[in-house]
Amino acid sequence: TAPYWFHYVSYKGRVWLSAVLMVLCLVIVAWADSSAVKLLGVALVSFQSAVGESSMLAMASFYDAKKCLAGWSSGTGFAGILGYFWSILFSQAIDACFQVQLMVGLWIPVAWLVVFHFLLEAPWIDSQRFSGGGADAEV
Repeated sequence: TAPYWFHYVSYKGRVWLSAVLMVLCLVIVAWADSSAVKLLGVALVSFQSAVGESSMLAMASFYDAKKCLAGWSSGTGFAGILGYFWSILFSQAIDACFQVQLMVGLWIPVAWLVVFHFLLEAPWIDSQRFSGGGADAEV
């Protein structure tokens, strides 16, 4: 559904939405008692992944294309490998429970926001799209 509503939401709004969804997913999956509620957390991270990845990939067009493509493809490739080692580290080496694994992962949405707000320049299109207010007011 992104093509129908992405232009109404700034990149800043989408990054914050992604970070909030990441936190909700980690907390819900870690602490929910029922499988149905845990599946809600999994659904939230699926939505987060769709919003986050499509927003970041689109936002890459505002920066150095070669660096962005290399970073995106490296991150996509290493995500599964690092996730596997994360699980092995916490379950075998540290002997931590699943909830601890997920709660320690809360640094990821914080890093997501820090990178967006302090390392990247805001995409110029947000200031053009949302400077006049009205129907396209920033969310």
